[in-house]
Amino acid sequence: MKYITVIFLLLGCHFVNSQSEGCEILHSPVGFIHLWKTMRFYKNYYCWITPVPTGKFIQLKVNNVTLREDCPDSFVKISSAENEDLICKSSKFKPLAITALSNVTVEYNLEQEDYLGQEFGFHLEYIIRDIECVNKGSFKCSNISCIPQAEVCDGIKDCENGADEIGCETGVLSLSGVAEARKKAVSWLKKERLPSWGWRDYTPRGVVALYLASDATFDGTVLEEELMAKETEIKIAVSLLRSSLTNCELSMFIHALLVTCHDPRDFYGNNLVTRLKEQVENSQNVSHPISYLALCNAHESWPPKADSDLETILNSSLEYPFVKDLQAMAILALSCKANSTESSFTSTTSRLYKHISENLKSFQIQDGSFGNLHTTALITQVFSSRVPKIPFWKSGKQAIHLSSKMEILERGKENTIVKVENLRKIE
Repeated sequence: MKYITVIFLLLGCHFVNSQSEGCEILHSPVGFIHLWKTMRFYKNYYCWITPVPTGKFIQLKVNNVTLREDCPDSFVKISSAENEDLICKSSKFKPLAITALSNVTVEYNLEQEDYLGQEFGFHLEYIIRDIECVNKGSFKCSNISCIPQAEVCDGIKDCENGADEIGCETGVLSLSGVAEARKKAVSWLKKERLPSWGWRDYTPRGVVALYLASDATFDGTVLEEELMAKETEIKIAVSLLRSSLTNCELSMFIHALLVTCHDPRDFYGNNLVTRLKEQVENSQNVSHPISYLALCNAHESWPPKADSDLETILNSSLEYPFVKDLQAMAILALSCKANSTESSFTSTTSRLYKHISENLKSFQIQDGSFGNLHTTALITQVFSSRVPKIPFWKSGKQAIHLSSKMEILERGKENTIVKVENLRKIE
C-alpha cells in the first residue's frame, strides 16, 4: 500500500543527484516539492536543499500548507543565508513568495504519531534564474537564462541555445517589418495547433519551426513546450510501429528529436540515425538532400554515395518548380558539412556548390522573391547559412517580400503544407 506521495517535477535535460546525508539535493533549475499525507508517514522529518549558483537567484512559491499540529511539533521551515520563514498551524497560512540569492533549505516536521484519515502536507514550486533577468532590457535566452543586450549579435553564442546569435548573420531582423512578420507567423503557427493533438501528423515539423524561429527552446522550463515535445515523442513512437519509414520521415523525426532534447540514437531503443544512414546507403535512387542534412546535424558521417547524389541534384537542368528547392536543400546540407570540423568535398562537389549558390541569385525576381513563398524562404535560408556568405543578393527586398505575404498563412495551413510536400519528390 502506498502511504505517502513525494513528487519532484524536474523539467528539461537535468538530473537529480542521489540523497546526500540528511537532505535531498535538488539540482534542477525548475521544479516543485509536493508532500501530502493520506494515511501515515514513514518518518517525521523531511529535508530538501536547492543549491543556488553565483549570479543566480531562486524564487519559491508556497501554495498550500495544511498542518495537523502546531509548532514546534509540526511546521514547514524555509531558510537561506538571507532569511528564514517558519510556517505553523497557528500562523493562518496564506500563499507565500520567497526570493533568495543563496542555497535554500526546506524542512518539514510532523508528529511521529499516525493520524488515520487525516490529510495534511504542503506544496512548493521553485525556479532558479540568472540575476541578469531582472534588468530591464536584458535579452531572454530562456525562462531561466538572460544576458545583457550588448552581448546580442556580437558573434559569440553567449546563450547556451545560441538564441542571441540567431538572425544576426545577415541583419535581416533589423529591417523594418521583419520582426513583426516573424511574430505574426509564429502566432499563426501556434493558432493552428489543436489543444487535443498539436499539429497532428505535422507536429514534428511544427516544433522544429518554432525552434528555428527562436520562439521555443524546449529546455524544460515552459509547460506548453513540454506538451509539444511530448506530443512529438508520441507521434514518432507510434510511427515507428509501422514496417517502413521514408528517408524524409526519418529526417524530420531526427530533427524534431534533436530540438526537443531527445537522443535520436537511443529513442526507446531505436537508433534513427543509423537507420536513416543504412536506408540511404542501400537505396539505388538519388536520396533526398534532407537526409544528408539530418545526418550532418546529428554529427553522423555521410555514406560514400553522398557526393554523387548531391552532384546529381546540383547538376540537374530540369525546369520543374521543385528542382530549385532540392538544389537549395542540397546546398544547406553542404553548408552544414562545411561548418563541421570534418568537412571534405570532392573538387566537383565544391565547384557545383559555389556555382549553384551563385546561380540561385539569378532566379530572384523584381519583387525580391524566388517564385513561391516556400522556395523564397528556403533559398533565403541558403544564403544565410552558406559558407562563405553570398554578396550582392537583394536580401532587403526578399525580406520585405516575405513580410508582405503573411496574409497567405491565413488561408489555411494546407496551402503551406502542399509546398513543403514538394520536397518529397526524390528519395
